[in-house]
Amino acid sequence: MAVLAPYAPDCVAAALQKVILPAASSHNTHERHGAVCVIGPAVAALHALDLAVPPSAAEGIEALVQHFVEAGAFRGLAGLELRGAVCDMQQQLAHAGFAVGSIGDGKLFVAAYLHSSGSPFNPM
Repeated sequence: MAVLAPYAPDCVAAALQKVILPAASSHNTHERHGAVCVIGPAVAALHALDLAVPPSAAEGIEALVQHFVEAGAFRGLAGLELRGAVCDMQQQLAHAGFAVGSIGDGKLFVAAYLHSSGSPFNPM
């Protein structure tokens, strides 16, 4: 997506909104992980071109981690992989100027990394 953005930014923005965000909420673990891995570079590429993320896509990104926490997606072995992908996404979004504080309440990414029952990362 990042490579395609300079040539077709409208296509990247549309794909982010219509394909990638719905795939990030998929029940399929691989599809969900792949979609989360694409969101950060896509937003960063659009930001590098001085283009804004569509408002509805921005709202979807903001709600994504909360959705994962509520669904218990960070538990187990698949959750271990998803936590890493979400943290990478958060880092790329922050570098792109997508304010970390605007994503949920800002504490969700810490929860994303630490939230897991039985995980060695669980501080409780």
